[in-house]
Amino acid sequence: MTAPADIDGLSLEALKALVVQLLSKLADQERLLAELREENARLKGLNGRPRIKPSGMEDASEPKRSAKRGKPSGANIGGAARSCPGSPSRIG
Repeated sequence: MTAPADIDGLSLEALKALVVQLLSKLADQERLLAELREENARLKGLNGRPRIKPSGMEDASEPKRSAKRGKPSGANIGGAARSCPGSPSRIG
């Protein structure tokens, strides 16, 4: 691609087409640069880019688990199984 000799003489449509063409070329070069950096890191034995988990604002790729963890909700309701220092159940 050669640059036109007189950019000021180009029409608005020609300028827009040139900008679109340049943006496309820039995107291709940025993609190629990222690929080459990853390959360079791989060949050096370094870790690649970190795998970042989605934030809370984005939807996760895996659904959340619906099963609850931990103790059942009715465990130790009476409190008799607990032993605290100085509680009446420990005084002999």
